[in-house]
Amino acid sequence: MFGLHFAPVTLREAAQVLIQAGADRQKGLVVTPNVDHVVIIHRNPLVRRVYESASWVFADGMPIVWLSRILHETGVPERVTGADLLPLVASKSAEHGLRLFFCGGAPGVAERLVARLQAVTPEINVVGTCSPPLGFESDPEESTRIVELCNRARPDILFLGLGTPKQEVWAYQHQSQLDVGPILCFGARST
Repeated sequence: MFGLHFAPVTLREAAQVLIQAGADRQKGLVVTPNVDHVVIIHRNPLVRRVYESASWVFADGMPIVWLSRILHETGVPERVTGADLLPLVASKSAEHGLRLFFCGGAPGVAERLVARLQAVTPEINVVGTCSPPLGFESDPEESTRIVELCNRARPDILFLGLGTPKQEVWAYQHQSQLDVGPILCFGARST
């Protein structure tokens, strides 16, 4: 649908797929398009290319789930939001000893998110956090610094909360430089 191949999986199945990919250090971009994202995809050729190239595409919107059930015999079983995927993947990562890195938000936001996740699952192995400055995506030196910071930590899974479509485009442009497994984009839309 919309030129994208949505994975017909539940939230738990999606999390398990990403945990296995993290364990195998299988690099790839994870996107969770909703109707707003579909509109952006159709208006912006770069964003379309990014979403079409994603390794994992999960439906983050009931209208997409409903349409999939109309257009396809089986359809998508349920919505899989980035916001729901993040805590589930983080929790399951502890069972497998995976290393996590969180990038995004204003200073202190990533650390507060990690503290909340560790309050529920203390065994989560967070190897780094980063709060990029505004406009970092247009600054090659700042992007290089973030890539190097992440690569030094060698995470199995990278979580990006930079806003859509900024996070997806940045991940797409730097994916080949990043020494990570799955790159899970989970942030809200940025302006």
